[in-house]
Amino acid sequence: MNKYQSALFSSMKQQMSEWFDGLRAADSEDVERFLHSLKGTAGTIGLSRIADIASQLYDRCAHIQRDSAAFSQEELREFLYPLTRAAYDEQLLDADDGVPAMPSLHPASAYEPGEEPLLLVLDDDPTFLLYIREQLEGLGWVVMTTVDPAKAIEYFHDLKPDCFITDLNMPEQSGLEVLAALREKARRQFIPTVVMSGFADKTHRIESYRLGADDYIVKPFEWDEWIVRMERLIERKREVEKVAMLDKLTGAYTRGYLSDSFQSMESRLMRNGDPFSLALVDLDRFKQINDKYGHWMGDQVLERFGKTVRGFSRKEDCVIRYGGEEFVLLLPNARMPEAKTMAKRLLSVFSQQSFGDGEDVFRVTFSAGLVEVTEAGRPLEEWLHAADAALYAAKSGGRNRVMAAGGSAQAAPLKKQLHMTIIDDDAVMRTMLSESLREAFGGGYELEIETYRDGVSYFEQAPKTRQGPAFFLLDGIMPRMDGLEILQRLRQEKPAHPVYIIMLTNRKSDRDIVRALELGADDYLTKPFSMSVLEARIDRLVKRIR
Repeated sequence: MNKYQSALFSSMKQQMSEWFDGLRAADSEDVERFLHSLKGTAGTIGLSRIADIASQLYDRCAHIQRDSAAFSQEELREFLYPLTRAAYDEQLLDADDGVPAMPSLHPASAYEPGEEPLLLVLDDDPTFLLYIREQLEGLGWVVMTTVDPAKAIEYFHDLKPDCFITDLNMPEQSGLEVLAALREKARRQFIPTVVMSGFADKTHRIESYRLGADDYIVKPFEWDEWIVRMERLIERKREVEKVAMLDKLTGAYTRGYLSDSFQSMESRLMRNGDPFSLALVDLDRFKQINDKYGHWMGDQVLERFGKTVRGFSRKEDCVIRYGGEEFVLLLPNARMPEAKTMAKRLLSVFSQQSFGDGEDVFRVTFSAGLVEVTEAGRPLEEWLHAADAALYAAKSGGRNRVMAAGGSAQAAPLKKQLHMTIIDDDAVMRTMLSESLREAFGGGYELEIETYRDGVSYFEQAPKTRQGPAFFLLDGIMPRMDGLEILQRLRQEKPAHPVYIIMLTNRKSDRDIVRALELGADDYLTKPFSMSVLEARIDRLVKRIR
């Protein structure tokens, strides 16, 4: 029996025990949701008998007539007995004799390092999420999973996945509601959306397609076919991005246009000596706008900025949405003094505009870093790096300002800040983690690593404010405040910058991982783990939240 099947049986036992012992009321809708989720997950991980029985009971459940909306304990014991017996029998079988092997997946298409697709998966069954993540990461893909619809929406906006996959039947918010909330954003950013569900009926399929779903996959499904369908959607997205050079929200060019535009201006510099400047612009405190007013307001700010900068720019200027709230301006025939004057005038115009309505009106500023391209032949990345350093100096200096880089793209740049907090009661583990992460990230970032032996020490001693994205590595088991308790408290805070929480556990059971996902953990690793795997996962997230 593999660990996913064991995890599923453990989850079934826990749920049934709560109902049978009277610790939790057996509401009929909860029972239906339990059976619906079970039939999809069990079939997917090779427990076809459990899936068949769950499906039969799910169909019966809708037609049972009762005096109340809840099952009595006796009714539920009798009703779920076929499932209870089947689960008991399955666990008695030797894995080699009776449990189907996990399906093998064909090799994924080759992707360049750093170009691996990122998939975001929303499902209320943590066991299924554990299974699908391991399968897909075995192919070299990057997978973010969550059981929380609100967190899925947040991930969608912040991480810009290559594909979003959602279940339909969830207790807090249905998959259809999530699709509706993300429909316009997905359309504008060419992000394919996929529904995976145990519902095989035409009504659910049609409604999913009406809300923008690009594909509808019924659980359980064949993995090899599923992989091909995902690859097809991801490749189509990337081809569309190459062809569609305009960002629909802001009206700016997309990032793929940057290289060609830069090379064109560089050619004129080589032929005629025509100077040009590059500006990297970042809207100030944009995450706080999203958190306070919602992503729809954040989109309004981006749309207005795009309209303002396009109306303000000269005909020959090139405005590119570099990523999220960051833009690149290529300014031909503009040396540094002129480029700086143009950027300051743009800042003055944009910062006077109001957003919101009624009494809750606010304004938005930006910070900008500029560099004058003085010679041809150097990679675009060098000039971007120099402009990025100047942008960071503007942010560090108080925001709402324009800063110029030195005369050379090779001038020593200021580094962006990156915070990592390690909470583990094992001193050797704390030391190993901090030293390894310092070696991996200390060269590219202004890295700050804090270590604490337990959660109590962290909340008593840690600084209250930080600049830049923060990563927390939490041990699952500690004598003073369990890692899950720390996770809960961290998720109650409203930080100004992105916070990602990775759980580290050495328990053999997946129960703690399941609970961590339910509480909002962004990732998990089971001890012992490879440090290179941890570094790679952090590196991918850092690049996505640039």
